[in-house]
Amino acid sequence: MKMPATLRRTLSLHFLLVAILPATIFGLVAIGLLHKHLRAGIYERNRQLSAEIAANADQFLAEVEHSLKTVAGIIASGRVVRDGGIDDLLETVVRESSWLESIYLLDSRRHVRNLGFDERDGLRRDDYRDFDFSNHALFRQYPVIDRPVWSDSFVSLMTGEPAVTLVIPVGDGMLFGNISLRSLSQHLTRFAMDSLDSCAIIDHLGTLVASSNPDLTAQRVNFSDHPAVGRTLHGDGETVLVRQGDREVLESTAPIRHTGWVAWVGVDMGEKMVPVDHVRNLLAWILVAALLMASGVALLDAKRLMMPLSVLSGQAGQTGSGNYDFRLPPSGFVEIDGLAASLQAMSHAVRDREQLLLDSEQRFRQLVNSIDGVVWELDIPSGRYLFVSERSEQMFGYASSLWQSDPGFWACHVAAEDAERVVIRGRHSLALNEMRNLEYRFIAADGRPVWVRDLVTIIWDEHEPVRLLGVMIDISDRKRVEEELESYRASLEELVAQRTRELQAAQDELVRKERLAILGQLTATVSHEIRNPLGTVANSLYMFREALGSDCLGRVERPLALAERSVERCDGIIGELLDFTRRRTPQFEPLRIDDWLGEVLDEMIWPDGVRCCRRLESGTVVQGDSESLRRAVINVVNNALQAMEGKPAAEHLLDVVTRRQDDRCEIVVSDSGEGIPEELMDRIFEPLFSTKNFGVGLGVPIIRNIMTDHGGGVEYRSRVGEGTTVTLWLPLPAFAPNGDV
Repeated sequence: MKMPATLRRTLSLHFLLVAILPATIFGLVAIGLLHKHLRAGIYERNRQLSAEIAANADQFLAEVEHSLKTVAGIIASGRVVRDGGIDDLLETVVRESSWLESIYLLDSRRHVRNLGFDERDGLRRDDYRDFDFSNHALFRQYPVIDRPVWSDSFVSLMTGEPAVTLVIPVGDGMLFGNISLRSLSQHLTRFAMDSLDSCAIIDHLGTLVASSNPDLTAQRVNFSDHPAVGRTLHGDGETVLVRQGDREVLESTAPIRHTGWVAWVGVDMGEKMVPVDHVRNLLAWILVAALLMASGVALLDAKRLMMPLSVLSGQAGQTGSGNYDFRLPPSGFVEIDGLAASLQAMSHAVRDREQLLLDSEQRFRQLVNSIDGVVWELDIPSGRYLFVSERSEQMFGYASSLWQSDPGFWACHVAAEDAERVVIRGRHSLALNEMRNLEYRFIAADGRPVWVRDLVTIIWDEHEPVRLLGVMIDISDRKRVEEELESYRASLEELVAQRTRELQAAQDELVRKERLAILGQLTATVSHEIRNPLGTVANSLYMFREALGSDCLGRVERPLALAERSVERCDGIIGELLDFTRRRTPQFEPLRIDDWLGEVLDEMIWPDGVRCCRRLESGTVVQGDSESLRRAVINVVNNALQAMEGKPAAEHLLDVVTRRQDDRCEIVVSDSGEGIPEELMDRIFEPLFSTKNFGVGLGVPIIRNIMTDHGGGVEYRSRVGEGTTVTLWLPLPAFAPNGDV
């Protein structure tokens, strides 16, 4: 008898072997993270080290500059008055400094006036006295020096090491100091604590001026081919990994603000990461060994353990296909034999329940197919119809299989007029549980649209809709009746609206004619009753002026002129009323519009300060009444002049243009006045409407009447604050396309 724990022991051994894998993988991941962390630490250390070197160099250069500024200040103050005192001061500064090689005080001609150096270096003062530095490269680069200036680095003739020159202006001369950069190399040696670290300072030409490696300092190596150095010379520092031959070098750079140099730190990343790489490789070999061991044990147990499971899987597949005769020979494992017995009992239970479901489905189909409508069920995730009743073939002429085989069948047969409302917005609304009753036209197999009412029920799974159940009912007869009723209603509304518009138009025309008739009668009466007294008043004013004589006229000149202007204004108003109510027949004659308009503008009296720009270039001849057109042009120009009165005289600009546009001649008058508000544009042609505190509001209607009598028209365009443009247009004779009559 086989032991019942055999399968348990086998699986336990497998689990133990498999457990080795995640432990090894975890170790690899951990060493990988450690490797990444160490690399990040090296990156950060390199960046900080370059920044510290830059700050240290900046501090050193600032101290140098401060010391020389102090010497310059002492010299400029005049406190050293003894003959030879300045030479002694400069020599003392050189001897007490660990970085100064020599100092020269230059006069305005760039000649040495005073100097200081350690004579122990073998130099004599007289050799450099009055030496000419005017051709020095620093002065060629900076012709005018009004602040401390640092030179490019060079090899000192005294020490054979890198040095730099600092020039500070003193009065009309210069303090010229040569500074040894040996101290910078000593600072870098202290920073390079690790033998794998390389530290250097590079000038803006890319030349090495100080290094933790003395051999490189003496060789004056050029670093301009290092990308990080080039970019830092023109911007901020950076840390990059570059390959040099078979090595990977981590380079960090930082700018030295005083001189524009670069602090550089380089680390051999391969040497730095050797210990971590060894540990990672060791764990990789352990993982490979564990994989090989686990694979061997699995292969040994596969045949003994997997064969009965494969037989059991095949029997389960046959059960799924409808073969419920489940038989499995003994496997030797108690657990597998118990599972086989349970599957055999389950297959018999499934067979019995399947028969019950088939009987229930048959009864359901008979019930659904008896409903007077298409019953359907849709799976929302896949968009496929799970069921469509046989009534579909009777109502639309489509078999149920067409709906179930094509997910887009329903959407493709919804009428185009209803597609957006039903297919797009309708389904969206259903998903939000907003609409469960849709009415639309569905295209049947014979091409006719069938009005349907779709009653939809949503099946939810927790908070998500999963299925739709619905019934399509034919409502074509009801829609036909509704359309007939809508047609009758629309016809009746249109008829009522048409009659209402006709009555309103007739009433408006009657009111307008009545107002014009009253205006005509009033004008005739006023012109007769007022013009005669106005004539008498005008004659009396004339006689009064003549009777007073020039001696007495001075005191009453202004009131007399005001009275005469008022009489002329009243006479003009009466003239406008008569012109509007008594429209005379135009006397047409050929007019060369450019010449005629120029004469009209020349005859007008222009206010002071108004600039009139004329462009009379239409070259057209029209048929027109010169007097009527003159009246229209004068009215337009006067309105433009009055519109500009509220603006400064410098802004009084009037443009008068003639042009030919297709089959008409246009006179365009543009002013720079205040403009007409948009809400008043529709009323400017109304008789007696005016925005001015004088006049009767007939100027624009008279212009329109004149242009209409000539077969033309008038157009207004205006923008508030910018001005108004008026276009008077006249038709060109059809028999004179070039403007000749």
